[in-house]
This record gives sequence, structure tokens and C-alpha cells, in this order.
Amino acid sequence: MSIKTVSIICDDCHYSTYMPDIKFSSHARKRMVERGISPFEVREAINKGSKSVDRKLITSAHRHLKVVFRKSGDDWYVITVMLRW
Repeated sequence: MSIKTVSIICDDCHYSTYMPDIKFSSHARKRMVERGISPFEVREAINKGSKSVDRKLITSAHRHLKVVFRKSGDDWYVITVMLRW
């Protein structure tokens, strides 16, 4: 996956009314509960964060969060959510 692809994946939501669904792994849900992170914060981090790509995984860092996710069809699949300090 190229940087251009990531840009298209993540920028589409800024310029249209369509918002991809976010699906969470059980691991991501556990981490969100442990760390007090809401689904809204995860979506914001994906939409607004700076992106890096490692193979098919995308890492988005925004404010106090780092979200690791991948594109799954038209949706996003969140693998883990971390606090960054």
C-alpha cells in the first residue's frame, strides 16, 4: 500500500458525507476500555492523524492516541489503540 493509497483511504471521509464503518478487534476493544478511549476518539485519530504504512497496516497518530488499523473492504478494522506520551 502506498502513501497515495493511504491518503485516498483517509481523505475520502473529509470531503464526503460517507463515513466508513469502524470495526474493532477484541484486543482493540479491551485496550480502549483499559485506557478510557472512546470510539469517537479513535475515529478522530484515524481521520485527522498523521499516517504511516507498514505493509497493509496503517498507523495514525493524533493528539494523545496512536491507532493501528487496516482497510477492510469499504470499512476500517482497528487492530489496537495506544496512548502516546
